[in-house]
Amino acid sequence: MNPGLTLRRWSLTGLILLLVAVGVVASPWVGLWLQMLTRVKLDRYMAASMLMSFLLGICILLGGLGAFKGKGRLSLAGGGLCLAGALLYRAFSALLGAWRGVDVWLVMAGVFMLLDGVAPDRLRTLAHWRRKKEMEEEEGPRDPFEELLARLRAVEADLERLWRTPAGGKELEAKLSEARRIRGELHRMATGQPQLQARLRRESYKAMGLRRLLEVFLSLNAESMDPTIHGGKVIYKPALEALDVGPDYVLEQLERLAETGILIKRFRDKVLSCPRCGHYSEVITHYKCPKCASRDIDAVKLLEHLTCGTVHEKSRYMAAGGGYVCPKCGVEVNLDALRVVGVTYKCNSCLETFSDPLQYVYCRNCGSEFSMKEADFANTYTYALNPKFRGEVVAAIYTSALTSIFAEEGFRVEAPALLKGKAGLPMEFTVAAEKDGLRLALDLIHSDRDVGLEEVLPSMAKFNDLEYAEPILVAVPGMRREAAEFTASKEVNCVTGAGLEEVKAKLRGLLQALARREKPNPKLL
Repeated sequence: MNPGLTLRRWSLTGLILLLVAVGVVASPWVGLWLQMLTRVKLDRYMAASMLMSFLLGICILLGGLGAFKGKGRLSLAGGGLCLAGALLYRAFSALLGAWRGVDVWLVMAGVFMLLDGVAPDRLRTLAHWRRKKEMEEEEGPRDPFEELLARLRAVEADLERLWRTPAGGKELEAKLSEARRIRGELHRMATGQPQLQARLRRESYKAMGLRRLLEVFLSLNAESMDPTIHGGKVIYKPALEALDVGPDYVLEQLERLAETGILIKRFRDKVLSCPRCGHYSEVITHYKCPKCASRDIDAVKLLEHLTCGTVHEKSRYMAAGGGYVCPKCGVEVNLDALRVVGVTYKCNSCLETFSDPLQYVYCRNCGSEFSMKEADFANTYTYALNPKFRGEVVAAIYTSALTSIFAEEGFRVEAPALLKGKAGLPMEFTVAAEKDGLRLALDLIHSDRDVGLEEVLPSMAKFNDLEYAEPILVAVPGMRREAAEFTASKEVNCVTGAGLEEVKAKLRGLLQALARREKPNPKLL
């Protein structure tokens, strides 16, 4: 039921009361009007009756507009005039004998109209709330896990927009924090629940950013993705180049996939970052004299002659014509006969000698200098596809990518699809598509090695039972000779490829050939 119609009943009720008052209680006024038409002189009784008639007409008009147009102000005006009419009746009751009892009806009609004009919004909100509650009770309790997933989808839709908005820094941080909190709740709920964990992975395959990132792994046939430092940030170059987005976006998507277990996250290295500007590895180390803070210091190595055991500074061993001569033995020696036994440092500014210099770090990005104690360290990680879910990833990503190719070529697509064969039984295909009367049924087979005959037989049986659709078999990464010869003998269109991009390109060419009604070569594409 429409809450707006329910609320208009207040004004409708007042309008009905007015009509009853006119039709029943005030019916004698008709006689007075007939008298007026036959008499030229207008006495005070007739004047009072005309005024009351005019007032009732205005109340009926305002009440009707308020009820059917939903205008609260008109209902308020009509209700106020009804109450004014009741006061007029009390003031001129001696002159309105034919209108006996109309004041009670006017008060009731005015009250209903005022209620409709004063509280429509609040009552409408209450009606909507009650109706929503009734619908929720009828539908039963909602799954909190699904509710959280719906909230996460909404937040991540905003994030996809904000990642590409330079001015959305604060809003981006707020949305990121909200998304991470929701994901944390979802993962806590899925702990020890394999079905919920699988649900989270399927949700990841649907998200555009995550799907595109997984396509990079499959397209490059990369077992792992290693970090590098560039421009003061940790970047993952293959993903950065393929997706054409910022490094922060890529890192966030990698973390999401690692949370669900689709990717394995392994520690790679620690990098030094500036505590002021946050840039990674844009730093150089400065060594200073502990006495005067000068950077003009030299390292003095102490060398031992292994033959005689004498220990001197390295400069004492150096001969005038080059090479090394022992100051004690006076014989020429090579570096293999010398061993470093210690290092001291000497300041060229104040001539102070010391064992350890002060160590400071200089940031080339912002020009700050800070001690090692003030420096920040950050971990970098390598991300790799989890072998446990590799088949699941391949099926999901390839299906999505192939579906996109069909859509781009103008086909109506269904994935997965149930098609009835000659026996009348439904058979499941990876993709079904149709365009201008051309019907296609595609099956995807993926394996760690080239697909063999035994793996293509189930798909071939389905194709044999399906007469009204052109068959397409996609085999990843390739197809063995006996399987290729068998599918060619059955004139089944086959597409193979070691990588996703290769498969997409071959499928697009096949679809264009079929759309032109060309008979494609049954040989393996």
